[in-house]
Amino acid sequence: MKYKLAPGEVRLKSIEFFAFHGVQVEEQKIGNRYVVDISAKGDLGLAAKEDNLNGTIDYCILYRITKEVMTQPAKLLEHLAFKIAEKALNEITLIDSIEVKVAKMNPPIGALAKESSATLILSR
Repeated sequence: MKYKLAPGEVRLKSIEFFAFHGVQVEEQKIGNRYVVDISAKGDLGLAAKEDNLNGTIDYCILYRITKEVMTQPAKLLEHLAFKIAEKALNEITLIDSIEVKVAKMNPPIGALAKESSATLILSR
């Protein structure tokens, strides 16, 4: 029996970084903990049918891209999410769409908050 394979999804959840992002000067000096979630969709048929790494969205490459972006200082979470998504689309041709969430843990807002976050979705 022949099956039609719908687009698949590769995820990386809760990748943790310590980085120096933020609008406030103190954030840029002291740093904070950040957590990134990525969901990339595309045709994973070759990987599924033939166990071939060239036919999937390699999560090691997604991590490398994320690490590169997270080490470059930025003011806004939205900018970080966009740069990760943009770089992934440029480097990994199998990605049709990608969702990136960047969260800042315990943001400095004058109240207790677990996180603030921004989520962006880019597609071809």
